[in-house]
Amino acid sequence: ETCTAFLINEGKEVVTNSHCVESLELNADCSTTARIVFPQTKTRPLEQALCGRLVYRSDRQRFEDPDLARIELKQPMKERKSLEIDAAGVDDQETLTLVRIDPSGQYGNILHK
Repeated sequence: ETCTAFLINEGKEVVTNSHCVESLELNADCSTTARIVFPQTKTRPLEQALCGRLVYRSDRQRFEDPDLARIELKQPMKERKSLEIDAAGVDDQETLTLVRIDPSGQYGNILHK
């Protein structure tokens, strides 16, 4: 199955949707059953990473749980940029900008802002 994902934790982990990893066992080695493919961009070649283990998968039976999963990679993807997560959150009146990204880089990466 093909799903979207993004790097976190300095390229050591990826976050994806839990429905994408239903066949993986929590905390078990998944290096022979799953891989993460990073598409070619203008500045990076196509790269693949082996799944290390499924660290977290939300309970999709519970409506209030997000459809998220966290995978630890076998080897970190240090050359790729990771999403930085700020645990402090966002101020109530702070303006956020959402950007739709084209991972192939074909359209200059930003599709819609």
